Amino acid sequence: MASLKHFKRRMTTVATTQQVMKAMNMVAAAKLARVKGQLDAARPFYEGMEELLGNLKGSQAAAQSIYANPPQANRCAYIVISGDKGLCGSYNNNIAAAALEHIQAREGEGKSTRIVTVGLKAREFLVRRQKEIAQVWAYPNDANFFEEARSISARLVSIYGNRNIDEVYLAYTRFDSMLSYTPQVVRLLPLSLAAEHSNSYNWMSYDNETDRFLDRAVRYYLAAVIYRSLAEASVCEQAARMVQMDSAVSNAEEILLGLGRSYNRKRQAAITQEINEIVSSLTITSQSGIASR
Repeated sequence: MASLKHFKRRMTTVATTQQVMKAMNMVAAAKLARVKGQLDAARPFYEGMEELLGNLKGSQAAAQSIYANPPQANRCAYIVISGDKGLCGSYNNNIAAAALEHIQAREGEGKSTRIVTVGLKAREFLVRRQKEIAQVWAYPNDANFFEEARSISARLVSIYGNRNIDEVYLAYTRFDSMLSYTPQVVRLLPLSLAAEHSNSYNWMSYDNETDRFLDRAVRYYLAAVIYRSLAEASVCEQAARMVQMDSAVSNAEEILLGLGRSYNRKRQAAITQEINEIVSSLTITSQSGIASR
């Protein structure tokens, strides 16, 4: 049977772990507030770029652009955004699994795939499933989201412009609420530049040639999409970590209550045993004294 010292040691260990979980919860809450502000600020930029490209749909430059649908799509690239750290429940596994499912579907169609991960957890998940990773970007600090997004988009435009790949997909996690995060796999390139409404672009005029303007606009649009995705994924990660830390703190509290009850029962049993031994000793001594008379 466990000793009182054993119970006290376990209670101290659980209490220490609980304090660590509380601290991690506070850190996640602070990061969540910061990246949530970035996400809210990124949405108007993304929506503005999306509207700008929408105005160009149907133009001759859009129809002839290299960013329009290619005749064949045999080489696909995937950018998978996950975290670098765990302790956030199934967040990392969910997005990596969604990306893997999409990749396997394309490979089943006879397409070749190239995988780039932003964050180490997606890389670990995919490598364990025998997928080759072409490049790994460490997850950027939230202060560098836009710079990282511009770097990634510039790289994509260069590779796609040279026709080294035919399609680019982005896998990230969409933030719905503090308790709901949805893995998403969306196509970045080629863009859908077909006309939705006739002459939808005619009301705008451009100082430069439309094709050159479109080329520059696509670069900023891709940067906006990736920037928003990085911010949204980070919000999901911190929200998931907060939920897990809350659960860990509650579980530690339950364990401490259970250990406390067991400790008290053990302590009371030890005290009762000591009292019984003292009473028995006194009884024997008294009986011995009476017998000697």
